[in-house]
Amino acid sequence: MSNKKQVIKSLCHLTSTGDEVDRCYASKALGALGDAQAIPALVQRLRDEDIDVSIDAIEALGRIGNPQAIPPLLESLNSDPNGEIKIAVVEALGRIGGQDIISPLLDIAKNCPVEMVWDDTDSWNDWWDMQLKAVEILGSMRVSEAVPVLLGILEDEENQDIESEVLKALAQIGGEGEKSLIQRLTEGTPRERRRAATALGFSQGKETCKALARAMIDKVADVRVAAIRALGKQGASQYLDIMLRFLNDPDPEMRRAVIDVTKALSISNDKAMLEKLTPLLKDSTPAVRAAALLALPEVAPFPEETLEQVRQCLADSDNKVIAAASSLLARLGDQTRLQNLLQILSNQENDIILRSQVATALGVLGNPEAVSILSWAIKDKAQIVRLAALKALMALQSLEVLIAALKKREIVVEEPPVPSSDNETEQPPPTDSIAMSTLEAIAMDNAAMVKNEAPEEIAHQKPDEETQKYMEIVQDNLELGERLFVHKKINVAADVRYLSARILGESEQEDVIRALIEALNDDDPQLRCAAADSLGQIARRAPEKLAEAFGSLVTHLNIGDRELRLACARTLGLLGQNSAIPVLFTCLQNEEDNNVRIETIQSLTTLLSVENHQIKNDILKQFVELLQDPEIGVSKAAASALAALQYKESADSIIGAAFANAGAMARYMGKALRHLDIEESSTKLLKMLNSVPESHQRRFVIEMLEEIYLI
Repeated sequence: MSNKKQVIKSLCHLTSTGDEVDRCYASKALGALGDAQAIPALVQRLRDEDIDVSIDAIEALGRIGNPQAIPPLLESLNSDPNGEIKIAVVEALGRIGGQDIISPLLDIAKNCPVEMVWDDTDSWNDWWDMQLKAVEILGSMRVSEAVPVLLGILEDEENQDIESEVLKALAQIGGEGEKSLIQRLTEGTPRERRRAATALGFSQGKETCKALARAMIDKVADVRVAAIRALGKQGASQYLDIMLRFLNDPDPEMRRAVIDVTKALSISNDKAMLEKLTPLLKDSTPAVRAAALLALPEVAPFPEETLEQVRQCLADSDNKVIAAASSLLARLGDQTRLQNLLQILSNQENDIILRSQVATALGVLGNPEAVSILSWAIKDKAQIVRLAALKALMALQSLEVLIAALKKREIVVEEPPVPSSDNETEQPPPTDSIAMSTLEAIAMDNAAMVKNEAPEEIAHQKPDEETQKYMEIVQDNLELGERLFVHKKINVAADVRYLSARILGESEQEDVIRALIEALNDDDPQLRCAAADSLGQIARRAPEKLAEAFGSLVTHLNIGDRELRLACARTLGLLGQNSAIPVLFTCLQNEEDNNVRIETIQSLTTLLSVENHQIKNDILKQFVELLQDPEIGVSKAAASALAALQYKESADSIIGAAFANAGAMARYMGKALRHLDIEESSTKLLKMLNSVPESHQRRFVIEMLEEIYLI
């Protein structure tokens, strides 16, 4: 008999001989292992004296998914009065599937069982949960016999509101279910038509797309929007030309929906899309103009007439439109509006999100003339703008600017260096760039309302009791917010250095590496940590280029602050140098910080997996000792390391570690054993299952066995 079969046999035995804890955990494990051998034992537990055991057994039978379990589950469904049991059985039947479950599920969807009772508060009936699950299962199984039952649920005004779920089930079933939805789509109220259109997105019927196409001329905009989005979900590319006609729909939400859907469907019809979308660049609704810009296909050659309209969008009154136009022009490589982009970025009264997106566009555009303004923008008061400008400079390979920012060499730019242009585009009006909280927005609305009221009217207004309580709550929340959400002052110059250090990790140039190594010795601890992290990024791609960094990383591993030691330990593991192994081992023996110890274990594991160092055995023994560490993360890291390095002598120690910390590590240790040696580990655990005296200890053994054989 294989070990797995023996494990299942032992767990089955425990379901009848153990206490309630044993029976629960053994049942769960049998469900996870998924072997039909366990079905008889689990069936015996369906009427267990402990309801939790019964539910665990039911769920296990559902996970196993064998039709053999259907008859006893149905018996339990019909005879057990407990609502929780019945709900669990319905779910289990749904997982098993098959023709034998259809009739009982139809009964559950249609009628409340006679023996069902409301809960103690008389506010909930467990049948409602059963009915909903039955509806979902019948829909997913596409049971045509369920259509009359589902339609009956819709017509019963006393039923719970599960209309959306019922409509989806009808769509999934198709046939008569599809016909009923199409009828609602054509004859129902606006709400019914909208919900029917949404549900038809799940249908696979032949008539669905035709009905949805007709619904695109519905007099109610919400129905039209739901119909076209359902067509998009259907992937109905055959209706693409018809959809495009609705780009002139009077409702902006419909026009926007058309753009979204047709963009996804028009893979091979870019020129037609371009012709249809271009007029929408002058749409009256900003959201539609922005969506059109984002959906314009980047065909080559791009029509000059359309390109000129995109350029004109830089003068739009809406920030999202301007940002979308900037991005598109950059991707198209259009250099003619470079000055306009520079002006938008340089105007600090513009919205910070817009300015950051324009900075990103300048990086994509790739024109070195933008370097000067981007160098100025890296000192912007808004961090999002600084970051976008630095990334754009990296895209432009202006490494000297980034290195200068890292080294704190000032780039003196008193004013934004934007040259004048004869074809300047009118700039959008400035907008408020600071996001408001909900309470601040309420306060501003209230202030505006008060401003428009006459003083004598305000004086005579006395809030009612409910309003007064609301105002008191608002005031309390505002005062709490003032205490908790104090704006932190950021040193812009220092932040630029931190951001530069992190962005430079994307480059492997010698000058960059030298600058980052130099930054390891900077007075600013945050900068040192950022530099070490960036060296780690480079090490992932090109460890051979970081030979010069080894000495500095070792030094700071021993004397640096916590965050720096953490970064250095990680980077040394990525360097792949044999000489780092004894350094990291010494660190592990002396280190007190748990996070640094975990990172050191992981780095040692990485290095030892490719290097057979002379102190490898000493390190493995140290890992074994760390299995009993009081810090769970350290113990877990040690177990993972021993499994990865295939140190099979550690199996007993890994098993022993599962009993520490009240069994919190049992599953982690089980996973380690699975990677270490399945057969040997399960043999040891089977012996323990019969020898440990307490049920909570058997639980830990069961969890390890489950993890070892988890399917």
